[in-house]
Amino acid sequence: MKRTLLIAMMTGLCTLALTASCDDSSKKKIAEQQATIDSLQRVQESYRQQAAEKAKAEAAEAEEEVLDTAELKGLSEIPAEREAAPAEASVDVEEPTEGAPVRGDGNQHEVIVYCCSSDGFVNIRQRPDGQSPILGKLTAGGRGALVLDSSGKWWKVRDNNTVGYVHSSYITTDLNRSKAVASRLSSQSKPTSQAKADKYYYVVIGSYSTLAEAKRVRLEADIFAGSPVYKTMVNGKAVYRICPFEFTTKSKAEQYVRDIKNSFWTDAWVWGTNERPQVVYKFPGLK
Repeated sequence: MKRTLLIAMMTGLCTLALTASCDDSSKKKIAEQQATIDSLQRVQESYRQQAAEKAKAEAAEAEEEVLDTAELKGLSEIPAEREAAPAEASVDVEEPTEGAPVRGDGNQHEVIVYCCSSDGFVNIRQRPDGQSPILGKLTAGGRGALVLDSSGKWWKVRDNNTVGYVHSSYITTDLNRSKAVASRLSSQSKPTSQAKADKYYYVVIGSYSTLAEAKRVRLEADIFAGSPVYKTMVNGKAVYRICPFEFTTKSKAEQYVRDIKNSFWTDAWVWGTNERPQVVYKFPGLK
């Protein structure tokens, strides 16, 4: 009995000691976990602050861009966005002009624009439309026109007594830029000693990329029977042209084209060359 009681007392003491040991270990683990959680929370808070600062900086930069863009708007800008360009001119890509030139007294500033088209001229039209009647022209390096309204892609201008519209893609407020275009065109137009006048003029009724395509053409008029097919090179590629007639002068060839266009063959045109082309095929006569 005493022995049993002694064993029970010893067992209870061991249990208490083990429980105390477990409690200390659990508390230590809990403390370590809490420390880890605290550390993660500090890192997360740091990331939040960095993200907020980055967003604030990006918002400030975007606001600056809007202000910069707004400052560029106005009469000193050559619009980059263009609608269908007028058929008579090609476009030089221009940077917006800064600091539009002015003339007039101190109370009223007048903005003057000049032609900067690569063709050397821009049409002044009756309405803001590429098909509208032409009232006048501005030439590169020449007299400018007074801007009356710069809203939209077509600007309303006055050139002496002519009031009309010019497409903003072909004008500039920089006179020196306009003169540079005129100078370039002048140097390109000077004749060279190697230039040769065309000696042969052909009436072309069809032009094809392969000889097989040319051969498939059906010639329905007796005057085209026996028409030759000439081979020539255009931009490094072979082209095959059906040419019923050859002329020694351009005027005669053009007159003949007008005659046959008025009658039946509306696609005819004149081809001039200073070398006689190569005949690669001849259509048989009609029976």
